[in-house]
Amino acid sequence: METFINENTSELYIHFKEKPEGVYHTIYYLNAKNEKKWLGNTPAQDFYISNILIQKCIINLKVQSESFGGAKGKIIWKMVNL
Repeated sequence: METFINENTSELYIHFKEKPEGVYHTIYYLNAKNEKKWLGNTPAQDFYISNILIQKCIINLKVQSESFGGAKGKIIWKMVNL
């Protein structure tokens, strides 16, 4: 997973290097009160977080990758410090 900030729009861009079939990503962030806030689900390799969310004290970002298709998928947590 790679993250980039677009300096023109202050948008956070998340790119997943691999996108296996049947996997989607659930994206959360932790705010200054250590509360987990849901941002969305994406089956795509790219996800954008708008400027307004970056201004709301995102401490870190958590991405939960889940695989669906009969068997239970392995859950992988990755943290990105912003």
